[in-house]
Amino acid sequence: MDRKYRWPKKGDNPFYVKSANPNLPTWASLGWFESVNMDDSPLSFAFKECADKSIDGLKKGTSPRHSDMIFLPIAYLYRHSLELKMKQIIRLALKINLIENNGKISKLLDSGHELYPLWNYVKKCVVSFWPEAPDNDLTTVERIVQILHNIDKSGQELRYTKNSKGQSSLSNLPNSVDLIHFKDVFEGVFNLLDGCEFAFEDTFNNMHEITRNCKSEVI
Repeated sequence: MDRKYRWPKKGDNPFYVKSANPNLPTWASLGWFESVNMDDSPLSFAFKECADKSIDGLKKGTSPRHSDMIFLPIAYLYRHSLELKMKQIIRLALKINLIENNGKISKLLDSGHELYPLWNYVKKCVVSFWPEAPDNDLTTVERIVQILHNIDKSGQELRYTKNSKGQSSLSNLPNSVDLIHFKDVFEGVFNLLDGCEFAFEDTFNNMHEITRNCKSEVI
């Protein structure tokens, strides 16, 4: 039999390695994830970076696939990155008391995947934090989120050809897309959201530092 192609071997285990070699560019150390209690922020960046690199490969002509066939995975990576980013911003907003927690928010953060409801909370937090926030910027991001939400409301339309109701997941797609432009537009969205996340996190850290100093003074 021709063994030109890799074939399953007895004892195969994708996570088994003979020896650790952190110097290899393909070596991934996973044990530290749990120890540092990692949140969704770096994970959001990782999904976006994978999408960026896929488009960069297409641009350079080094991708083995045509852009048509990898659009759905690329779009899903951006969509999931956006979902994680907005959830992280909302969690930070709760910590700095920009919004009050309730059953709807908790459910959306724990098991919800709809982008537009997430954006509505993010926008509310941003306007509360920056009353003078430029309307044009927020309106632009809102329109982009709405477009992606309409294509994939549940987080499954970009992953499967049919949704949970057996309906086609591809009917909401446009006829064509320029992935370089696609990437550029989302770069702007993520830059704005990154700024919001940084400001909220910085505020939380300052609040935490003030609380800690007050406790030490009392002691």
